[in-house]
Amino acid sequence: MTEADIAEVLELDRKIFSTPWSEDNFESAVSLSYYSSMVAVENNEICGFVVCRQLFESADLDIIAVASEQRKKGLGRLLLEKEIELLCENECEKLFLEVRESNEVALKFYEGMGFTQIDVRKDYYDKPVENAFIMVKEL
Repeated sequence: MTEADIAEVLELDRKIFSTPWSEDNFESAVSLSYYSSMVAVENNEICGFVVCRQLFESADLDIIAVASEQRKKGLGRLLLEKEIELLCENECEKLFLEVRESNEVALKFYEGMGFTQIDVRKDYYDKPVENAFIMVKEL
Protein backbone atom coordinates (compact mmCIF):
# COMPACT_ATOMS: atom_id res chain seq x y z
CA MET A 1 0.00 0.00 0.00
CA THR A 2 1.24 3.46 -0.86
CA GLU A 3 -0.02 6.95 -0.19
CA ALA A 4 -1.49 6.96 -3.71
CA ASP A 5 -3.70 3.98 -2.73
CA ILE A 6 -5.31 5.60 0.30
CA ALA A 7 -8.36 7.18 -1.40
CA GLU A 8 -9.31 3.88 -3.05
CA VAL A 9 -8.63 1.89 0.12
CA LEU A 10 -10.79 4.33 2.11
CA GLU A 11 -13.64 3.83 -0.33
CA LEU A 12 -13.43 0.04 -0.04
CA ASP A 13 -13.12 0.23 3.75
CA ARG A 14 -16.29 2.33 3.98
CA LYS A 15 -18.22 -0.19 1.89
CA ILE A 16 -17.25 -3.07 4.19
CA PHE A 17 -17.09 -1.86 7.80
CA SER A 18 -19.66 -0.11 10.00
CA THR A 19 -16.83 1.84 11.68
CA PRO A 20 -14.29 2.46 8.94
CA TRP A 21 -10.79 3.71 9.47
CA SER A 22 -9.92 7.36 9.00
CA GLU A 23 -7.64 8.74 6.34
CA ASP A 24 -5.12 9.46 9.12
CA ASN A 25 -5.15 5.76 10.11
CA PHE A 26 -4.22 4.70 6.59
CA GLU A 27 -1.64 7.47 6.26
CA SER A 28 0.04 6.10 9.39
CA ALA A 29 -0.13 2.59 7.95
CA VAL A 30 1.90 3.63 4.92
CA SER A 31 4.31 6.03 6.59
CA LEU A 32 5.28 4.61 9.99
CA SER A 33 7.99 1.95 10.09
CA TYR A 34 6.22 -0.41 12.50
CA TYR A 35 3.27 -0.83 10.13
CA SER A 36 3.14 -3.23 7.24
CA SER A 37 0.37 -2.80 4.70
CA MET A 38 -0.42 -4.18 1.29
CA VAL A 39 -3.17 -4.12 -1.30
CA ALA A 40 -4.48 -6.65 -3.78
CA VAL A 41 -5.22 -5.29 -7.24
CA GLU A 42 -7.28 -6.79 -10.05
CA ASN A 43 -8.10 -5.00 -13.30
CA ASN A 44 -6.35 -1.88 -11.97
CA GLU A 45 -8.70 -1.70 -8.96
CA ILE A 46 -7.89 -2.37 -5.33
CA CYS A 47 -9.99 -5.33 -4.27
CA GLY A 48 -8.43 -6.07 -0.88
CA PHE A 49 -6.00 -4.80 1.71
CA VAL A 50 -4.32 -5.72 4.97
CA VAL A 51 -2.58 -3.72 7.70
CA CYS A 52 -0.46 -5.10 10.54
CA ARG A 53 1.43 -3.31 13.27
CA GLN A 54 4.53 -4.96 14.72
CA LEU A 55 6.10 -4.02 18.02
CA PHE A 56 9.10 -6.16 18.91
CA GLU A 57 8.25 -9.88 18.74
CA SER A 58 4.47 -9.54 18.42
CA ALA A 59 2.12 -7.94 15.92
CA ASP A 60 -1.53 -7.00 15.60
CA LEU A 61 -3.62 -7.63 12.54
CA ASP A 62 -5.32 -4.25 12.56
CA ILE A 63 -7.51 -4.68 9.50
CA ILE A 64 -8.03 -6.99 6.55
CA ALA A 65 -10.71 -6.58 3.93
CA VAL A 66 -11.73 -8.04 0.58
CA ALA A 67 -14.34 -6.54 -1.75
CA SER A 68 -17.58 -8.51 -1.62
CA GLU A 69 -17.40 -9.51 -5.30
CA GLN A 70 -13.88 -10.92 -4.75
CA ARG A 71 -14.66 -13.08 -1.73
CA LYS A 72 -14.40 -16.87 -1.68
CA LYS A 73 -11.50 -16.78 -4.14
CA GLY A 74 -8.64 -17.10 -1.63
CA LEU A 75 -7.64 -13.43 -1.76
CA GLY A 76 -7.96 -12.88 2.00
CA ARG A 77 -5.85 -15.98 2.63
CA LEU A 78 -3.21 -14.78 0.16
CA LEU A 79 -3.04 -11.31 1.74
CA LEU A 80 -2.71 -12.77 5.23
CA GLU A 81 -0.12 -15.36 4.15
CA LYS A 82 2.02 -12.65 2.52
CA GLU A 83 1.71 -10.48 5.62
CA ILE A 84 2.73 -13.39 7.86
CA GLU A 85 5.78 -14.01 5.63
CA LEU A 86 6.86 -10.39 6.15
CA LEU A 87 6.31 -10.62 9.89
CA CYS A 88 8.39 -13.79 10.10
CA GLU A 89 11.19 -12.10 8.16
CA ASN A 90 11.08 -9.40 10.86
CA GLU A 91 11.40 -12.06 13.60
CA CYS A 92 7.81 -11.69 14.78
CA GLU A 93 6.68 -14.59 16.98
CA LYS A 94 2.95 -13.97 17.51
CA LEU A 95 0.13 -12.32 15.58
CA PHE A 96 -2.93 -11.09 17.48
CA LEU A 97 -6.32 -9.91 16.26
CA GLU A 98 -9.81 -9.01 17.42
CA VAL A 99 -12.92 -10.23 15.62
CA ARG A 100 -16.63 -9.70 16.27
CA GLU A 101 -18.03 -12.69 18.13
CA SER A 102 -20.94 -12.88 15.65
CA ASN A 103 -18.71 -12.90 12.55
CA GLU A 104 -18.83 -16.63 11.88
CA VAL A 105 -17.25 -16.34 8.43
CA ALA A 106 -14.23 -14.46 9.80
CA LEU A 107 -13.94 -16.81 12.79
CA LYS A 108 -13.80 -19.85 10.48
CA PHE A 109 -11.30 -18.08 8.26
CA TYR A 110 -8.98 -17.23 11.15
CA GLU A 111 -9.29 -20.68 12.69
CA GLY A 112 -8.42 -22.15 9.29
CA MET A 113 -5.33 -19.93 9.25
CA GLY A 114 -4.21 -21.34 12.61
CA PHE A 115 -5.49 -18.69 15.02
CA THR A 116 -6.92 -19.71 18.39
CA GLN A 117 -9.19 -17.73 20.70
CA ILE A 118 -7.51 -16.65 23.93
CA ASP A 119 -9.87 -14.08 25.47
CA VAL A 120 -12.92 -11.84 25.06
CA ARG A 121 -13.10 -8.03 25.08
CA LYS A 122 -16.52 -6.99 26.35
CA ASP A 123 -18.35 -4.38 24.26
CA TYR A 124 -15.25 -3.76 22.14
CA TYR A 125 -17.15 -2.91 18.96
CA ASP A 126 -19.87 -0.37 18.35
CA LYS A 127 -22.42 -0.02 15.54
CA PRO A 128 -23.63 -2.45 16.91
CA VAL A 129 -22.11 -2.90 20.36
CA GLU A 130 -20.59 -6.34 20.50
CA ASN A 131 -17.86 -8.37 22.17
CA ALA A 132 -14.60 -9.16 20.40
CA PHE A 133 -12.81 -12.46 20.50
CA ILE A 134 -9.06 -12.01 20.87
CA MET A 135 -7.19 -14.56 18.78
CA VAL A 136 -3.51 -15.37 18.37
CA LYS A 137 -1.35 -17.31 15.95
CA GLU A 138 2.15 -18.50 16.81
CA LEU A 139 4.46 -17.70 13.91
